[in-house]
Amino acid sequence: MGIVFRQSVKTTMVIALGALMGAGINIAYTHLLINRNFGFITYILAVCAMLQMLVQFGTGTLLQVFIQKYDVTDERRPVLFTFALCTPLIVVTLLCIPFFFFKTQIINYHNLADRDNLLTFYNLVPFTVLLWSYMTVFDMFFVSQSRPALSTFMREVVLRICNIVLILLLFFKIISFTFFVTGLLLIYAIPVCILLLITVQSESQIISFKWRAFTKNEYGTMFHFSWYHLLLFASVYLIGSIDVLMLGAKDKVGMESLPVYKIALYLISLMLIPSSAMAVASYPMLNKAYINNAHDELQSLFKRSAINILLVTLGVVTILFCNLHNIDMFLGKGIGYEQLLKIFSILMIGRLIDVATGLNNELISISRYYKFSFRISILLVGLVFVFDYLLIPRYSVYGAAWGATIAFGVFNILKLAFLWKKLKIQPFSYHTLMLFVAILPALIAGLYLPFVMNKYADLMARSLTIAVIYAGMLLWLKPSPDLTTYLASVKKDKRLF
Repeated sequence: MGIVFRQSVKTTMVIALGALMGAGINIAYTHLLINRNFGFITYILAVCAMLQMLVQFGTGTLLQVFIQKYDVTDERRPVLFTFALCTPLIVVTLLCIPFFFFKTQIINYHNLADRDNLLTFYNLVPFTVLLWSYMTVFDMFFVSQSRPALSTFMREVVLRICNIVLILLLFFKIISFTFFVTGLLLIYAIPVCILLLITVQSESQIISFKWRAFTKNEYGTMFHFSWYHLLLFASVYLIGSIDVLMLGAKDKVGMESLPVYKIALYLISLMLIPSSAMAVASYPMLNKAYINNAHDELQSLFKRSAINILLVTLGVVTILFCNLHNIDMFLGKGIGYEQLLKIFSILMIGRLIDVATGLNNELISISRYYKFSFRISILLVGLVFVFDYLLIPRYSVYGAAWGATIAFGVFNILKLAFLWKKLKIQPFSYHTLMLFVAILPALIAGLYLPFVMNKYADLMARSLTIAVIYAGMLLWLKPSPDLTTYLASVKKDKRLF
């Protein structure tokens, strides 16, 4: 677990750097773009994110899990890689048929004010989806090799540097809005090319068409694994993004309502940085423990990772929640940003439930019960779709937020109960309670500290106050053995990782 903790720290630092850039990007959007254009960018990227998961057909996860079974000299290893690379290209090609055949109907389904933007950039969507899917496949490969920080750097830093360059060009009126959006949709080619080059250097061979290297039974096993993980992760993505998709299509003002919701989702993504970092760092070890049938080790990894994730998440979410008034001051004067506090608070409830229940999705996905996640995911996609369909036309962004929160709550409670029934594993302990005891004084101090001078000074003073109090409580209560061990190693070795 020490390796996992160190890898998580490294990955968290990379994600945090990307998140800092993302903050600048979102603030720039609120000042440079009208609400409808900002909303369109949010919507089209959400569509591409959803489609890229579909076109992988589950092969990204297949590569991540199965490649650990084959040594670098095994001829099946490059065949598996080839299968993972060919599948998105084939599926994108097939999807282009209905995508372009029903182009008019798809565009006309949206608000009249949004149709010009959709018509302008519609043809670029398949290229973006293909590039994004390849980036995800390489991302999962490097996670399987316990090198998550590398692919995370490409996704969180390199992509955002490219985004910032485009924003600067737009700000100085060197490029038009049309060129700007085109660049946003095609910049995924840059990290894909870099990751491809690194992969070629690290692997002796990644392309092989010796399809007979696998038996029919092996192909059957891989197909079922890929199929169910396609449906599982597609449904998980839908749960996380269907609110954006439904808002863009069903809200009475169309995509104009998306900017404030996008900012709230960005703040939620900051809250989830520790969870993302720990998930990618823990996945290989969880997978190996399950393959080796080491139940005690698996239970220990699952419970300790849950504590570590929740520990950092509570600190981050408290700093964000207590600084929402400052965040509002940084945003442009677009209509609707005053709704941020309520939207973030609603979404926060669902994501806290998700974080507190640990890496349940990851554990189920590597177990023989992986079909269960798909089944309840499909159920909940239907549920959140119904909630959004009914609530968005009436309550707009608040309806979307409540629909997402209810879905995440039910989703994770069901998975928690399932893991306990099948594997006798659950994430909670006495240390979980101690974390909430530790964060309470910091939350009170953050809420009631008087405003300090200006938004910059207040942001720093409030955040520092929360961090110092929370850190002091953690050192006193010691709710995480891994944190204690990690701090001792940092003191001894004089290095963070």
